[in-house]
Amino acid sequence: MTSALLAPLNDLQALAHTLFLALSPPQTRPPPAPPLSAFIECDKALATAVNLAQVHQIKQRKIEAVEAEILELEAQWRSICAELATGKEELEGLIEEGEERIKAIEQAKKGRSLSRLQQCVWLRLLSGYSVS
Repeated sequence: MTSALLAPLNDLQALAHTLFLALSPPQTRPPPAPPLSAFIECDKALATAVNLAQVHQIKQRKIEAVEAEILELEAQWRSICAELATGKEELEGLIEEGEERIKAIEQAKKGRSLSRLQQCVWLRLLSGYSVS
C-alpha cells in the first residue's frame, strides 16, 4: 500500500524538480521542461493511488468491525463454557448421589440391614422430602 502511494508522489516530485530546474536562471544548459502530459499522467496515477487508499480504509474498517464482533463472540463463548463447566460439576454431584442411593436400594432389596450411620443418612435425606 505504501509503495502504491509513494510511487506517484515520487514521480510528481521528480517532475516538479525538473520543471523548477528548467525555469531557473540558466548557469549551465538547463534540462528541457517536462511535457504537460507527464504531469497529467502523474495526476492520474496519484488519483488512482488515493482512490485505492480510500478503498483500503473502507475494507480496513470492515475488518476491524468483524474483529470486534469476533472478540465479543469469544467473550460470550467463554461465559457459556464457564456455565457449562459449573453445570457439569453439579450434574456429576447429582449422579454420584444417585449412585449412592441406588446402592442403598440394592442393599435393601438383598435384605441386608443398614448400619446406624447409613440409617441416619437416609433419615436425613428423607426428612428433606417429608411435609411438616
